[in-house]
Amino acid sequence: AIGVNGRVYSGSRDGTIRVWHGKTGGHLRTYCATTTVKAGYVTSLVANETWLFSGIANRTTGACIAWRCPSGSSLTTLDGLTAKVLSLALDNSDQLYTGSSDKTIRVWSASKLTHIHTLTVHMGWITSLTVGIDALYSSCSDGTTRVWSTADWTPLWTVREDST
Repeated sequence: AIGVNGRVYSGSRDGTIRVWHGKTGGHLRTYCATTTVKAGYVTSLVANETWLFSGIANRTTGACIAWRCPSGSSLTTLDGLTAKVLSLALDNSDQLYTGSSDKTIRVWSASKLTHIHTLTVHMGWITSLTVGIDALYSSCSDGTTRVWSTADWTPLWTVREDST
């Protein structure tokens, strides 16, 4: 993930997140998620000016952890997530999206760290999320990519892997 002030974040199987200087490549610090939540590996990272969010997965569960930028303090785990968190996305209007192995996409307030809405149309694990203008794009292990309206969370259209 690319953060503010030229920081680059990388996640690892050992549950650590390393912070790098974007211009020099120098190592700045290491965060360790596994000291706070069940041991797991980092699946995804997104950052804004205030928070670094990390998706965590282990054999059966997962979490989304919020770290205060740039200090790495005030570790918080978002409430209500129990499945593996496989993908994350942030938009410019304070929305955080988590995609999980329980086939859901959860929408959060990135500033308040509170749950807003859950999207439940996918039939498999949510493997990728990205945000566009007024839309959320989600890819799933069932071979579909869906486009969602960020105004009212309705699905706009679906592309299937076997579509031509």
